[in-house]
Amino acid sequence: DQGSDQGSGTAGLARSLAEGLHHVVLLAGWAASPADAPALLADVLATVQTLAAASGKPPRLWLLTRGGALVAGLAPACSPSPAQAALWGFGRVVANEHPELGCTLIDLACDLKAELTGDPAAAAGWLARLEHELLHPDGTDEVVLGAAGRHALLLREATEQRPDHPAVAKADAEPDAEPDAGRYRLDF
Repeated sequence: DQGSDQGSGTAGLARSLAEGLHHVVLLAGWAASPADAPALLADVLATVQTLAAASGKPPRLWLLTRGGALVAGLAPACSPSPAQAALWGFGRVVANEHPELGCTLIDLACDLKAELTGDPAAAAGWLARLEHELLHPDGTDEVVLGAAGRHALLLREATEQRPDHPAVAKADAEPDAEPDAGRYRLDF
């Protein structure tokens, strides 16, 4: 909540942590402009610091973004959001810096208003997929929920030769170089 008093928000979170909070699902800055990104990240940082400072087992953190993950091939209705992309990147940092929080990033890559107010069956499908991600996690820490389904990061062998790629050019120029260098991709 961009307009809330940061101090009272983290104090309320600290009270909830003392009562045994197990999960925190954070939906922040969905309507934020690029100029709002620093304040958005500062608010989320305060939340992360509160969670990390909690005594006992910290709760699992879920960051839900909308248009924050840049995925090729999504429907044109999926508008990227620079502020949400900054939050997605920050979530990756949190996952590395605070593994105890089990930070999971879920991006809703859609025009959510149109999806939820249009076809009732499509709306039910979106909500069911989100519910499944939250209630039945499979260990995937970056997920994009799009109109066509669920997208997760996958490391795969590249099917195309890219002679312009620096690692491929080096492998071709140096016979002693590792033969598979530069021929793998990490994609959604």
